[in-house]
Amino acid sequence: MPEEYDILIKNASIVDGTGAPAYRGALAVKGDRVAALGKVEGDLMAAAETIIDGEGLVASPGFIDVHNHGDLSILYYPEAESFVRQGITTFVGGQCGNSPGPFGEYIGLPWVLGDLYVDLAPTLFNREWLIPRETLNPRHRELFGWEIDWNTMGEFFERVEAKGLSPNFAPLVGQGDVRSLVMGPDFEREATPDEIDEMTGHVERAMEDGCIGISVGRDYDPGIYASFDEFLACAKVAAKSGASTRATASAPGTGSPGGPGSSLRSRQRGSWRPSTSAGRRGCLSRFPTSAPATTSGPSGATSWPRRR
Repeated sequence: MPEEYDILIKNASIVDGTGAPAYRGALAVKGDRVAALGKVEGDLMAAAETIIDGEGLVASPGFIDVHNHGDLSILYYPEAESFVRQGITTFVGGQCGNSPGPFGEYIGLPWVLGDLYVDLAPTLFNREWLIPRETLNPRHRELFGWEIDWNTMGEFFERVEAKGLSPNFAPLVGQGDVRSLVMGPDFEREATPDEIDEMTGHVERAMEDGCIGISVGRDYDPGIYASFDEFLACAKVAAKSGASTRATASAPGTGSPGGPGSSLRSRQRGSWRPSTSAGRRGCLSRFPTSAPATTSGPSGATSWPRRR
């Protein structure tokens, strides 16, 4: 008697992710696991609730998107259809120093709420990075029916688990949000030693909550004002749990306080230095080209990538 499966995909071209050539075969799913793969015995006769004829199609392991901001929208679009329809089954969120927490009195701009931020704090060109939570939540509740009521990354994960999500989510904590939590709107300067010490406490908590690493965004508020020592201190704390550090490289022409392409002295010492100096793996998650930044307005203010 043939094995019973929940889903059977037959006659597909299978690319199994091992580097082996594609081959024609079948893939069977039982529960939430792949139960059989390859030339499944009796695949054409196997019983399954759903049988999919994969003729002319490719069956492969899900793709992993290693630089993604889906964590900022997953509570709004938990099915993440745009990911799944591309074959993305796992994403690494929290990139560019921007994650959905930790939060305090202010909320750092998640791109999915860009229009809402402009409504609440109109600007001529670029949007504000921070909005007071008490200003944001009434309008947010009116639009979505719920509030941003969590503080820690762990509390955010609880909200995600309660709502459910389609893809797998590997979270990073954004150093920019940690910085904003400690410094509030007074972030356009280097942090003091006491402030850096407070930041490391929040990073440690995020690692304990389940984050797999930390990201820094050196082209964006508030990270463009951070020193190398600040990044290094946060990276060292993350490294204690075996976490990695991901950095967004500085872009030429960025309007940062240290001049184009530099963010105080941290920019002069290399995007990947915090991770390597902390003794852990690092990843330069985006590398700029030499193309000049565009400008807009009579002031000639840089229109990207700063948010202010």
